[in-house]
Amino acid sequence: MSRMEHFMSRNGGNPHKWVQQVKALGAVRSDSGTSSSCQAVDFYPTGVIIRDQSGRKYWLQGGRKFLCSEDIEENRTAVLVSMLDINSIPEGPVVDWLSARAELANSTSDALKEGQLFSCGDGNIYQWQQGTRRPFVSKEAVSRWMLEGSEIQQIAQEKLYAAPEGLPIIAPPVLLNPIL
Repeated sequence: MSRMEHFMSRNGGNPHKWVQQVKALGAVRSDSGTSSSCQAVDFYPTGVIIRDQSGRKYWLQGGRKFLCSEDIEENRTAVLVSMLDINSIPEGPVVDWLSARAELANSTSDALKEGQLFSCGDGNIYQWQQGTRRPFVSKEAVSRWMLEGSEIQQIAQEKLYAAPEGLPIIAPPVLLNPIL
């Protein structure tokens, strides 16, 4: 096993399986030449706080970033993302991230809510996003998005597999260069 394969198996499971899954979902160039290109944000979770190198913090929801209106003092809650990735994410209006997080957390029904983490007891963790179940590729991905302490709702396996599958959620890149 090469160093890259070892890294991917530790951080993202079987990389060949995930590439095949993304192809099956039609999110990459097919043999016929058609494509619906994906950006890095398409593989990120919703309802997390990201930050750039300058310290600006954004609430990430539904593939859009929202500049946080108040200072978030806990650096541990904001995931560092490269300037290239941050600049490629569509921007929404400035938000109060505490209100945005509370809005995601409040639900009056038993249905899965946007951003909810869930599992059916098979060891895998998923996030509900825009009507789909999005699998985290590994426990490392959950940890790197700083979601490991989040509530994980247990659901029946039948309910899990009844929902359409969305794109997998990968761990954010590790930035070794402070300029990126």
